[in-house]
Amino acid sequence: MSSPRSSGNSSNHLHSVPTAKSVFLCKNGDLFTPPKRMIINTSSMNTFLDEVTKKIKANECMRDVYTPKGKTHIKDLSQFENGQYYVVKPARGRFKEYK
Repeated sequence: MSSPRSSGNSSNHLHSVPTAKSVFLCKNGDLFTPPKRMIINTSSMNTFLDEVTKKIKANECMRDVYTPKGKTHIKDLSQFENGQYYVVKPARGRFKEYK
């Protein structure tokens, strides 16, 4: 008698679990506050940005994420690379490059 878990495809379930990414976020234009480490464990960019806004205690909702030099606008969670640094900013305002 086989249990419901002992199907031949049980190893396929292990590969379907997404790995959470860890990234470091800096607030646009703030050179004095250390970056905040965030774990990306949500499936929605809007939910992630809401969490970021709370974590960095921003006065405005953070809605844009860029690489530190501003060359890449991160629009989807899949674009984040584990262990990398990013800059977050409100929808309004100009991006300030980090050096």
